[in-house]
Amino acid sequence: MRLSFLFILITFGLTVFSQQDTIPIINNIIKINPLKIVDLANPAIELAYERKTGRKFSTQIMASFLLPRSIMEPKQVPPDNNKGFRLAIEEKYYFQKYAPSGFYFSIELDFLTTNYNEVWNFGVENIYSDTSFTYTNYSDTFSIKKQTYSLNLKLGYQLIIKRISIDFYAGIGLRYKDVTHYNRTNPNDAMERPRHPNFYYYKNIEGQYWTISIPLNVRIGYTF
Repeated sequence: MRLSFLFILITFGLTVFSQQDTIPIINNIIKINPLKIVDLANPAIELAYERKTGRKFSTQIMASFLLPRSIMEPKQVPPDNNKGFRLAIEEKYYFQKYAPSGFYFSIELDFLTTNYNEVWNFGVENIYSDTSFTYTNYSDTFSIKKQTYSLNLKLGYQLIIKRISIDFYAGIGLRYKDVTHYNRTNPNDAMERPRHPNFYYYKNIEGQYWTISIPLNVRIGYTF
């Protein structure tokens, strides 16, 4: 009886050990972000690589190359003709037993440089005493050069199914923007402010200033 029980225990232990041995050890993940090609702000082809660096830690680097325009955006005359790239490095801490699976917290540093065309209305305020002349606006086609530096705090969850990873994340951070307009008809005229909140207006404001960054997206990857 005792020998039979001992035999069962040994058999069970060997079975568990052999099963654990077949579970792949994940040290690397290569990811893409399919939603970036429809991004209205900076459409791009994005590639990321995550490397496990400790029991609960991993480091991720990302590079994206901007597309001329988003496939969701109507054609502009002249074309947007976006040119540029984005680079980022991210350090992740996983709350569960082992990286790189489950809930995590991360800190990300992000750099973007881009050059594109824009069409916008500009206004000329009344500088004369003639009350019949109050305000004049006109449409201008010009170019924009932009660089941004972002520091983001993110919470995410990475689900791994066999060799496939799905990385959901959201966060908040600070972004420093350096935006320059050139080839304008009159650089002294101000951009016409829209009556309602407008994404493109805030995207293209000229100057050097701080704003809020809200990263929110999903990446799909292959583990090995």
